[in-house]
Amino acid sequence: MAISKTKDVTAYGLHGMSNLTQPPAPLVDREGRITPHFVVNADVTDSGVAKKARGYGLPLSIPGLYSIAGEELGLSAMLGAADGILYRIDPASGLKTSLAQVGPKSPLTYAEVNNKIYCSSAYWNGVYNLLTGQMEPWGLPLPGVSPAVSLIPGHLPPGRYALSYTRISDGGMSGNGPIRHIEFQGQAQGIQLNNLENDFLCWITQVNGGPLFLAEINAQGQITRQVPDFNPLTSLNIVPPPPFAHFAFAHGRFWGIEGRNLHYSEPNELGDLGWFSRKVKPFLEDLVMVAPFTNGLYVNSLTSTWVLRETAPEKMKIERVGNGAIPGSLTLAKIQASMSGGAVPTREFADLSMMPTPVWRSPTSIVIGTHSGHLIFVTERRLKLSTRQYGAGLFRMQDGIPQIIMTAWGVAQNPDQEAENIFRNGFLFKQLFTAGLILGSTANLTSTV
Repeated sequence: MAISKTKDVTAYGLHGMSNLTQPPAPLVDREGRITPHFVVNADVTDSGVAKKARGYGLPLSIPGLYSIAGEELGLSAMLGAADGILYRIDPASGLKTSLAQVGPKSPLTYAEVNNKIYCSSAYWNGVYNLLTGQMEPWGLPLPGVSPAVSLIPGHLPPGRYALSYTRISDGGMSGNGPIRHIEFQGQAQGIQLNNLENDFLCWITQVNGGPLFLAEINAQGQITRQVPDFNPLTSLNIVPPPPFAHFAFAHGRFWGIEGRNLHYSEPNELGDLGWFSRKVKPFLEDLVMVAPFTNGLYVNSLTSTWVLRETAPEKMKIERVGNGAIPGSLTLAKIQASMSGGAVPTREFADLSMMPTPVWRSPTSIVIGTHSGHLIFVTERRLKLSTRQYGAGLFRMQDGIPQIIMTAWGVAQNPDQEAENIFRNGFLFKQLFTAGLILGSTANLTSTV
């Protein structure tokens, strides 16, 4: 049996952990610090001090909860989904108020804009109105019918006309429904609308075609006069947004992913006029995440990350810059643009300056998407991370120190079994007692002032 000897080593602090296989090196570096293979249940500060990590309490018990967001996303209300229902949650008492049925279990994305919280999963979307406390549709449904008409006496010149309905509500107006064409010859006529509903507007062209304008309708649901040309239909071909697996609000637009398509809304149109049926950017792979930065977007699939520089869709070019992302792992973090000694080593770090910056888990690393459109692979040369199917990320300030907390779950691919066991058990060394012998290792760390 080989017997290993131990010796005391004096160090003046720690670096963060590094569990990758490294060439042999001195235990203590030039700064007098040790780089441990694993750090468990501890925070290592920039000054090299290891502090015991704080534990977590259970302030709320919500069975079946799988999606929750509130203050950390800048929301004015805490929302969460459990058992297929979206709830508003009181942070103090845990009291739940049911808001909507959201369908199959699927992560939700949330964004608050102008006193409304927009919510979407891959199967459902809706809007929570903070002023009324009620759920609203995200975009009004289109009228499902074209105008049913008959001719009556009137003053419309003979010729061809096209007509269509839109739907209206307190929140705005929908896109148009099916277009009906009508033609008559001879003398002037009027048009009777036989299926006009209370929340419909009717739009009609001038004689022999052209743009649709708002029709003048009398109390009997009739159009009897030539349509004026000063109120055109602005929502032609606009449709409500589909459910998005992930979305973001940036650069005055919503950007949402559905399959291989990146949808985008009209600029500064946040409600019913916000979507257009043909306005998408197609990709070659199914998308899982979209993350904004100052002058563009990052878009991720499971295996690729693209950067789209510029803020106007027509100016954006798609450039692949890295591997993919684990769905759900995105967080916006205020990252300090400095390294040990206060130096700013690269332009990628220089553009951070505590601005909200996208951070996510790739298959191999925690990744920062900088505001210059470049990626920083923070842990790639230090940590071996198990690839999993789903993740979650959170940014917080803890005792004045910015922290990013990330977790991932699902079936591990190519796992580091040693790391898996250590983090699952919550301690570094497990002592086994066999025939009076202690098998294992111990270590003593003594700080010197």
